[in-house]
Amino acid sequence: MSSTAIPDIQPDSPAGPLYGSVHVPDFGVQAFVRNEPALRQRPVAVLDGVFPLLTVAATNGRARNMGVREGMTRLQLGQFPDLHIRCRSREQEEATHQALVDCARYFTPRVEDTSGDTITLDLNGLSGLWGTPRAIAQKLLRAADKLGLEVHVATAPNPDAAICAARSRSGITLLHPGDAARKMASLPIEVLDFSDTIRETFKRWGIQTFGDLTRLPAIQISERLGQDGVRLRQLALGKVERPLRPAPEHLHFAEFMELEDAISTLEPLTFILSRLLNQLCRRLTARNLSTHQIRLTLGLTPGPKTDRTRDKTFERQIELPVPIRDSRTLLKLLQLDLDNHRPPAPVSHVTLAAEPVAPRRIQEDLFRPRTPEPEKLEVTLGRIRAIVGQDNIGTPALENSHRPDAFRMQNFRVLPPTSRLPPNPAPRKMHEAHARPAALRISRPPQPITVETEPGHGKPVRILFAGKTGRVLKSAGPWNCSGGWWRTDAWNREEWDVEVQTGWRRNLYRIYRDPRKDCWFIDGTYD
Repeated sequence: MSSTAIPDIQPDSPAGPLYGSVHVPDFGVQAFVRNEPALRQRPVAVLDGVFPLLTVAATNGRARNMGVREGMTRLQLGQFPDLHIRCRSREQEEATHQALVDCARYFTPRVEDTSGDTITLDLNGLSGLWGTPRAIAQKLLRAADKLGLEVHVATAPNPDAAICAARSRSGITLLHPGDAARKMASLPIEVLDFSDTIRETFKRWGIQTFGDLTRLPAIQISERLGQDGVRLRQLALGKVERPLRPAPEHLHFAEFMELEDAISTLEPLTFILSRLLNQLCRRLTARNLSTHQIRLTLGLTPGPKTDRTRDKTFERQIELPVPIRDSRTLLKLLQLDLDNHRPPAPVSHVTLAAEPVAPRRIQEDLFRPRTPEPEKLEVTLGRIRAIVGQDNIGTPALENSHRPDAFRMQNFRVLPPTSRLPPNPAPRKMHEAHARPAALRISRPPQPITVETEPGHGKPVRILFAGKTGRVLKSAGPWNCSGGWWRTDAWNREEWDVEVQTGWRRNLYRIYRDPRKDCWFIDGTYD
């Protein structure tokens, strides 16, 4: 951010109440500059309205120096060939405003949402944590710069004086209780909020600054302008005392970017996602939060040969096993996901949202080596998922079904220490070790076998599998189970547990017969 002059160099005064205000000049332009840093050094104009009646709603300093003024039409802007033109995006303005609020809430929970481009902070009692008023203002300036915002910061004994100073002076402005009126005398009168009637009256009277207004007698102002005029004079003197109106806590982390031209390849889309993720992670860091879920929404622009009746958005969601706020890791996961799930049409705008959670905290062990970082494991799993498919990697979870071996694959989750099951204790006696149940090793997929059964009973007496023949010494069964008759993948099986002797070896198997196909399979082997 370009260096700005600090108009007040007097020593800070810690006595009395203290409020701060942060103002974003040229707010409509900065909503685009956050995501397009190259526009920071170029003239920019933002259009608003209904096509074709679009007019200039916001400009930056470089555009104003060229002669661009608010209210100009798109046709009039044709005389400025170097001007960069954007159409107003309320989604980007909302994301920029939320970033400004996140910046302020890093310093204090008492934040007033004054307007779209201005916020006010209650700084009383924070000197022990953040230092003097000048130190707080400098830290606010740096924090906003990290979020891609050029702001004006002011501190004053009351909220309205801080708001007026921040809106009219660049850089840092410090107002102390004894000299607030003197320093505010040069502020332009347009900073105050008043009706068109009062504005016309001030214009006829030649009132241009706060000092011009304060030099007028209070009684005559009251007689001609009423209580509104008295209130404006008190604001110009910096003597209005009111309580701050803190905004409710609202954790919403989303970034939006509308593209000038639709893109159809992943390389430029990845570049845009990198910018948005950087902004999201900076905002999460400012609030000391992380995320465990990223939602990507792409606005689609169907081409002339595509179906225009399909959905106009393309959505993807990534569930993370642990809280993460590293933009590079999140970008790699989105890349791997989009490689396998490409947008079906060119992309016109991008929305990226993060679900905020508390950050992950790790207690290192003094005597054990450090384990690999979960972020790197998740990237590795993403690469494997791109090869084998989404449904073939993860942690198996049992389904609520009577179907044998019914499970689904879900994402890996790192459980907190309190929810982990304790390890099985070692058996105290020898007979307890022999009493443990046998484990069944399931065969996936089940191996087809040939079974010779006892005539009239259906009891297996000999099986043939893997080119070997085994005699059934003992058998238990059958156990019949079936279900899902209303689905295409219905099951019906007749299970047996058998002890088979092959040569000098004896093994325990679970086999079953499918009555629909009259086929036999080995379901698993007992250890």
